[in-house]
Amino acid sequence: MNLLLVIAALLAVTVGRTDGTVTVPTRSRVAQQSKSMKFSCQVTGENFQYWETPAKPAREGQAAIPSVRIPLSQTTGTRKISANQVSGNTRTVELTIDPVTLNDGGDYICQGDSNSTVFTLQVDFESEQVKPAQELHLGKKETIELGVSAYPLLTYEWEKDGIPLTFSGKTLDPYTGSITIDSVQESDEGTYKCTIKFTGSPPSEATTTIVVTTISGPNIRKYQGDPVTRRLTQGNTVTFHCDVESGHPTPVVTWWYGWVDQSKKVKTYDDRFSHPTNETWTITVPPKIDPMEDEIIKNEQDQVDIECVVSGDPTPMVEWFHHGSYYPGQTTVMRGDKKVAKNILHKHPHF
Repeated sequence: MNLLLVIAALLAVTVGRTDGTVTVPTRSRVAQQSKSMKFSCQVTGENFQYWETPAKPAREGQAAIPSVRIPLSQTTGTRKISANQVSGNTRTVELTIDPVTLNDGGDYICQGDSNSTVFTLQVDFESEQVKPAQELHLGKKETIELGVSAYPLLTYEWEKDGIPLTFSGKTLDPYTGSITIDSVQESDEGTYKCTIKFTGSPPSEATTTIVVTTISGPNIRKYQGDPVTRRLTQGNTVTFHCDVESGHPTPVVTWWYGWVDQSKKVKTYDDRFSHPTNETWTITVPPKIDPMEDEIIKNEQDQVDIECVVSGDPTPMVEWFHHGSYYPGQTTVMRGDKKVAKNILHKHPHF
């Protein structure tokens, strides 16, 4: 008699757990990123508890994402219960995600009192945002940015200049399809094509092209001085050199000549390239000497005062020389924005 009671109790428990059901109309759907998606489950013979979102493991550049349980009471937010209908002993609970992001992809659990079922949300990819022209710096660790992701993971097939790409010295990001090059070389320049394949249901694929240019900033042979200055003689011809020793592609050199105003022609040249450089050269132009008398006639015992009046910016250095030698006793003063070198000549046996 005791044995029969135990069996009957076990049967009652088993029947009680199998009365309820939790089902979904479809096991999987594909959502577009940035769009809205709704999906539902039906709970019969027991109470609905929650929708549980998928958890995501941590990966480079992104922290782990824990799962979240969404009860009937959560009717606001980007993930919310948008419909709750009861018909007989069946409750239909609809979950809305708006907008859909890549992290929303995965397995969602609809949980009842005792039973549950799984719905898989697939998230399709977008390739319109890929940059069609990209620059990589020679000798550096750089990345060809594809940045195309989906759920489940995509398949990426790369080729360069029509030939399947070899990955020696390169790393493919399985989440985004981007390629990191350990040390960029000129041979990495070219036309890259990536075929992106979505293995969801239904499957799809797209092809995108990226033109990669390798660059190296101009290397300029810098003359001594900061700024670089040259002393010029008025009326003579002068040549300024901008020596670019290297750069890829070949740098385009442009001289820029600036003016402070219409009357002050003291200017700055700075070299600018199609690829920026930190070098800026300031070069002075010839000073302007005020007209002087070509000849002064004095008696041998007379004192002679002579002046050399010069304008310039920056202020020039003015000195008197006699037969190639510096003449002693001269003085310099500023007269407005001009510099004046004064020389007082006394009786001199060699003058």
